[in-house]
Amino acid sequence: MKFFNYNKRDALGVLGRYLEAVESYDKAIKISPNNAKFYNGKGNKFFVLERFQEAVQCYDKAIKLEPNNPLHFCSRARVFNNLRQEEAALQDFNTAYNLMQENQESGVFTGDEWNLSEKEINFINDVLGQDRIELLQKMQI
Repeated sequence: MKFFNYNKRDALGVLGRYLEAVESYDKAIKISPNNAKFYNGKGNKFFVLERFQEAVQCYDKAIKLEPNNPLHFCSRARVFNNLRQEEAALQDFNTAYNLMQENQESGVFTGDEWNLSEKEINFINDVLGQDRIELLQKMQI
């Protein structure tokens, strides 16, 4: 059942049916309220809908559940960056970067500790690379 719901949420997002995907995440969260990935995924749907405050609330919950997972900090940093809250975005970018550095194996971040997919690892690397650098340049740090 859980596997089906995860695929359903992904499919709804791909189809652009974000509100339905949010509802599906709500159902999954009722079943598994301590699953940080569900909160992160729900936040991602709110991000696409430009409902940024709700996205931040979801990412906050994910961070509370998995405070050492860089994925959640990268996700929240994107929202702060869109809201032009540069200092908060930079703080989250830096936290995610430091978490990745602490958890590298042979110089390569694998994401194994948090069971991250290749897509999620690529997202983290992209956000920490391009978005973080652009923000640093913008803030002239």
